[in-house]
Amino acid sequence: MIKNNFYEINNNKIKTETKIALISDIHFSSKIKDKTLEEIITNIKYNKPNLICVLGDTLDSNNEANNNQVINKIKKFFTQLSSIAPVIVGYGNHDIMYLKKHKEIEGNKKILKDILKDIPNCTLLDNNSTNILGINFYEFNLPFNYYYNKKKKEDINILKEEFNKIKIKNNNDFNILLVHSPLLINKLENINFDLILSGHTHNGLFPTFLEDKFKNNYGLISPRKILFPNYTRGKLNYDKSIHIISGGITKLSKTSRLFSNFNFLFKSHIEYIKIKK
Repeated sequence: MIKNNFYEINNNKIKTETKIALISDIHFSSKIKDKTLEEIITNIKYNKPNLICVLGDTLDSNNEANNNQVINKIKKFFTQLSSIAPVIVGYGNHDIMYLKKHKEIEGNKKILKDILKDIPNCTLLDNNSTNILGINFYEFNLPFNYYYNKKKKEDINILKEEFNKIKIKNNNDFNILLVHSPLLINKLENINFDLILSGHTHNGLFPTFLEDKFKNNYGLISPRKILFPNYTRGKLNYDKSIHIISGGITKLSKTSRLFSNFNFLFKSHIEYIKIKK
């Protein structure tokens, strides 16, 4: 089942009214069902976006790159996706790690690049930018030690250091930042992007029967197992920016030992963002 969230943004910088489909956290593995992928494609076709953004954790881990069946599913899915509209892909923490005895080890980001490299109309960004339909897209790929470190939580110092390296080319354009994790973005200063798009938090792991009862941005648990985290879902307003967080496709991935037992409690989420003058 898929739940759609619809947003409208008014901004005079936008040259042509644009509709973006936002998906994240697919977590491709041997466990993902063809039916889920078909539902995503059908949903996006029906809603007719001009652009599609995929916000990280396309892979469940680098380990899955050894499975040709999984790789072929990824290629088929992105080929179908890019036949609907241009696709822009960013990295997530699962795309840059592999598992060894249930421990996260720094992986090779080139693996995702190799899988997607021949897909037409599909752009994988890696701490760089592109302009599509008059919109500047910047991808902010946080390093492995931002997510996985001795503190066992996302590191604000690394976030600030890396964020200060991003230079907006033209403030007169509509500028979008793609960053996988939303959890600490509110702690940054001088955010000059018009729109920030994130995933990572899996809708705060709110079960379907609970999520509509709580309209704030809190979640039940974060990916690093922090209880009741803020900034995990929905729309956030900063001084100059709007931040939209995708609820994600897969809630409990293969790397979670709960995967096969409790995913029925959650809907997949796709966000649609209409930007107009």
